[in-house]
Amino acid sequence: MQQKMLCIFVLFLLYLFVANFLKMSHFWGWANDWEMECKYPPLPANQTGVKVLLGGFAKTGTWAMSSTLHELGMKKSFHGQEFMLHVFSKIADRYWMRPENGGRMSRNWHHLNLISRGKQMTGGEVGTIASQKAGMLTDSADVLKHTSLETLAEYTSKCQIDSIAFDGVETLFWPMYKASPDAKVILLDWRSYDSWQQSLARFGPKWLLTTSLTSHLWGSIFGLPWGLALKAVDTVTGRQIENMLTTAGPAFLQECPVPVALWQTFINQRRVVSHWIMGLLSVPTREEYEQFYADVRKATPPERLLRWNFKKNTYEDLCNFLEIKPCPMSGTLRHVPNMYAWEPGFVCDEPIWLIPVYLLLHWVNWKVYCVLISGLWRILRRLTGKSKEE
Repeated sequence: MQQKMLCIFVLFLLYLFVANFLKMSHFWGWANDWEMECKYPPLPANQTGVKVLLGGFAKTGTWAMSSTLHELGMKKSFHGQEFMLHVFSKIADRYWMRPENGGRMSRNWHHLNLISRGKQMTGGEVGTIASQKAGMLTDSADVLKHTSLETLAEYTSKCQIDSIAFDGVETLFWPMYKASPDAKVILLDWRSYDSWQQSLARFGPKWLLTTSLTSHLWGSIFGLPWGLALKAVDTVTGRQIENMLTTAGPAFLQECPVPVALWQTFINQRRVVSHWIMGLLSVPTREEYEQFYADVRKATPPERLLRWNFKKNTYEDLCNFLEIKPCPMSGTLRHVPNMYAWEPGFVCDEPIWLIPVYLLLHWVNWKVYCVLISGLWRILRRLTGKSKEE
């Protein structure tokens, strides 16, 4: 009995390894990827059409501000995830598919890869700014370096985006700023560097533990070409995924029906997270943090700049700045729960309400793999048996 349980446990670990390999190698990419792009005609050169840029790092209120803008009617208030999906990942794939750049799709790179590489490159450091920078690949930074403002503006304008937060993709702020001469800027400079570091230190381990655990759960969708099944489901449920991809709206982190929630777990690692940790994420020192905000304040005309403090500013301040009349809400902004900080709330990134679906897919994968292994074992035994008789 113990031997049988041990065998099952080993096979289960092997199954998780295979599922992760299929995920990171993009093995079922032909089934899981959706190559649709935004359908709107691009604006004239060097015009993104974006109305509002949020200047700030992760944990300075980007999630709360994006959610608030969505509440005020800006239905395409993008976080870094949406911008990666609809815009930058398309540019990156086009870049890497060129023969001179390797003729391949953009790579997968996981946070555990980043930690391992950073530890190796820095002689054992983990969690430091130096180790995080050393752990990153430069793939996406190279794409950005070789992408003109005109190209960036063209791809962005085709999606008719209302606002963008740059958490996780902070290096994109200045290129987008230069390509958006009419955009207003909400500057999230209310937090000191020390306060920001403390918030990041509380949030980081919770985020890493959450994503590491759920990645195994979501891994069920990579065990077999389940993307084909989701595409079939989308055709009979109103084409919600297809419409969201071609219109870029509403922002899927704000409005997330079941098909969209399932879809984003298929593409999140390659089209979003990998780009963060291949050169677009900024991990600033104190000087870089403070200099960023000083540079934005200096570069932006007063009529286009709102310095935001969550402890003081109100909905009325935001509505006045954005010329939203009448203002539908009043008082200080409501707290927006963040599941990654272990607060009860809704996050499309981690659709935990769909856990039964992912567990069912794991069960089906397991049964299919067991049948395949059993069949291969019988064939192997017959072949070895024949060879002995001969």
